[in-house]
Amino acid sequence: MKNKDLLIKSSSIIIMILLWYIFSVWIKSPLILPCPKDVLFSMKKLLFLKSFYVSVFFTMKRAFISFFISFFLGQILGFLCGYYSNLKSFFSIPLSIIRITPVVSIILMAMFIFTSNSVPVFVSVLMSLPIIVTSVCTGFSKIDKKELDVAKIYKLSKIQTFKYVTLPSVKPFIFSGLLSSWGLTWKVVVAGEVLCLPKNSIGFLLENSQVHLETATVFALTIILILISCILEKTFSVFLNLFTGKRNEERGFYSNY
Repeated sequence: MKNKDLLIKSSSIIIMILLWYIFSVWIKSPLILPCPKDVLFSMKKLLFLKSFYVSVFFTMKRAFISFFISFFLGQILGFLCGYYSNLKSFFSIPLSIIRITPVVSIILMAMFIFTSNSVPVFVSVLMSLPIIVTSVCTGFSKIDKKELDVAKIYKLSKIQTFKYVTLPSVKPFIFSGLLSSWGLTWKVVVAGEVLCLPKNSIGFLLENSQVHLETATVFALTIILILISCILEKTFSVFLNLFTGKRNEERGFYSNY
């Protein structure tokens, strides 16, 4: 079954590359749509540039800083909103406004306040926060009331109830929110870099290539961004699965009391 799934996914990638090649030949304009060969050549050139690795490092640094800040703030706010319904109602409108506001608008407004290095981080945290908070609140709404009743029967403390009932119920939703927020974080950070142009960033390289009409380099950088994001997301997903695998053990609190 896994081999079949791998074959289907591989076929999809091959077909996309084939269509890309066909359209590039048909258009006959590398400025509009470069062929895969030109993009591969540009990618090879990038891999031999020290400045490229410096840019990747700082972009990843901004993404990780944004992610961990939004994770920390999102967990605190999410659990508070989960425990206190009035607080959830209070923050519902601000979070909804943030969620529906175009990213570009927030980036442009942030540019008046923050430095070019800080804007991508700030905007990314702001855009990721509603996802994490909403995920935690959804987890709270899915807590089994019967398990809470059992916790009361066994006279568990608030800390024990949190450890054996609340956290195991909310955890899958937290992880789902984290995966979603990571994908958004990566995109928002790069978008912020393109507009703010911090010197050491992939966004700066993208904008610089676009200004100099180096379309193949823009394509190459985009593919590299996709590959980095996929690798990090897959690694992150595997890491989170190590914790979700223990969920059943944590939910078995009633067998210990």
